[in-house]
Amino acid sequence: MARSLAVLVALALAQTNAWGRGGDDRRCADTPNAEAAIAACTRLYENEGLGSRNRAIALGNRGAALKILGHYDEAIADFALAIELDPKNPQYRCQRGDILVRKKEFAEAIADYSQALKRAPSYAWAYHGRGQAHLALGNGEAAVADFSKALRARPGEFSLLVLRGRANLQQNSYEAATADFSEALTSPTMKRRLPKERAAVLSLRAFALLKQGRAREASPDAEEAVKLAPKNTFALSVMGLIDEQLGRRPEAKQSFARALAVEPKLEAAQKGLERLSQSATVTGTLPDPVPQPTPPAESRAPSNAAEELCARYFPTVGQTLLVACDR
Repeated sequence: MARSLAVLVALALAQTNAWGRGGDDRRCADTPNAEAAIAACTRLYENEGLGSRNRAIALGNRGAALKILGHYDEAIADFALAIELDPKNPQYRCQRGDILVRKKEFAEAIADYSQALKRAPSYAWAYHGRGQAHLALGNGEAAVADFSKALRARPGEFSLLVLRGRANLQQNSYEAATADFSEALTSPTMKRRLPKERAAVLSLRAFALLKQGRAREASPDAEEAVKLAPKNTFALSVMGLIDEQLGRRPEAKQSFARALAVEPKLEAAQKGLERLSQSATVTGTLPDPVPQPTPPAESRAPSNAAEELCARYFPTVGQTLLVACDR
């Protein structure tokens, strides 16, 4: 999703010599150098001879630089002024929508993205951002619809596929989620991703498979995820659920314990250990760490623990977590 207005700056350069005077145009467009960009954009904005459209571009770039510095309220004010100066440009509403998502003001963000789409009905940036806001609010159906529209403009984009997969998980569409995560894992950009990103997608696909009763197929994904990211509590919890469903109690307890060592209050892992301890008491078997013989796979009674949990994306922590499905 583009965040810079440098393309518009280039257009402005072609239209007016005044814009490029003193090199402020280049400095204003260089949002990673935030402080220098803010100063240059301010000078450009204050030059009324540039006209409304170019002054709006300067405000848009200054807002982007302020966002990098975490000055969200100031950035929002700049985007509001840019919208007044150039109301037909959807980028300023998307820029402001992105900040509102970061501020957890999701309803306001949705309003901005929706206004942007009125100006540009096929704008992938707006669908991407609005989908994230819907996902954060727990509206999986609307999120899937928006991510699907964004994917029409950007087929196969890794982040959009993962987000749509999360949205499908949120509305219990496990087959669709599995397809999205599988496509993301075969994305050409996958090789450039960090190991923890691959681990996150693998653990999500493992959970989607588990919810379909396909624990044996899910197991290799979870195992690889844990190898890539040994402290990923979602991956460890999913591995515990898979082992629990397959009747591998010692392995399940170990995975849940590892997850709790990283995050002591992790509810999914706590409840997993409680279920396994209760099972040991009921059956009269000794609790771990005393090892017990593992019965043949055919004779193991699978647990339905996975049916009690759902994966939900929490924007406050930027992660998908396992929670009770009725929440």
